[in-house]
Amino acid sequence: MQESLQSRIEVDHKILSARLPGWSIHALEEVDSTNRYAKALTQTPALVIAEEQSGGRGRLGRTFFSPTGGLYLSVRLPVTFAMEEAQLLTSIASVAASDALWETFGKRCQIKWINDLYYQQKKVCGILTEGVVDPESGALVAVVVGMGINLLSAIPPSLATEATSLFDRAHHTHLDATGAVVAIVSRMVQIIKALPDRSYLATYRKHSLLLGKEIHLWEAGVKREAIALDVDSWARLVVQLPDAEVRTIHSPEVSVRLAR
Repeated sequence: MQESLQSRIEVDHKILSARLPGWSIHALEEVDSTNRYAKALTQTPALVIAEEQSGGRGRLGRTFFSPTGGLYLSVRLPVTFAMEEAQLLTSIASVAASDALWETFGKRCQIKWINDLYYQQKKVCGILTEGVVDPESGALVAVVVGMGINLLSAIPPSLATEATSLFDRAHHTHLDATGAVVAIVSRMVQIIKALPDRSYLATYRKHSLLLGKEIHLWEAGVKREAIALDVDSWARLVVQLPDAEVRTIHSPEVSVRLAR
């Protein structure tokens, strides 16, 4: 219990309500998944924040380690954009989170296609975007974008080579993340309102972890080497294969890692 108390992330709900007018805000101590909670809501726009997740989920059905000390939030957004633009939301959230962490904490993160933020070459944030479909009409009625950010998380030895926290727990016991939450939500809304403008992708490319580097692609269990060339206007990864073929990667079933 003492370990949890020493790594608490604080969010001022009154400030959130004042700075995000019109939003339904749900603050929880613990939840299985902020995305699941947000998908079950009827209010839109809505923001769900939790201090801990017992069943956090990542891309491709993976579990997402979500201990106390992290910032876990899900943003439920109305569908105000063209349907084909929904595929941009993960990249929008990546830029929003990257910008917010720089502006509020002075921590510059890199973006790893398609949904992770890295700090000092280790993962600090994962993002998961899911649609909310009306069960009767089958229409998309909302989109939920969830993210988990390791701010003061205790990283177990089994994950220490791949993940880290933005702040050293030896020097920080509490961290106010109110400004970061406001900045993330506000930046996401700003970018979405500007669609179909794609100028935000310049930031995505500028802070890319992969561009210009050798990478490994995993698709259907098969590993291939490639060089990451670009991110196109639909946030798809453009790569060059060893035979000089240039290919655009858009499937969420493809995993990408730096070649080390």
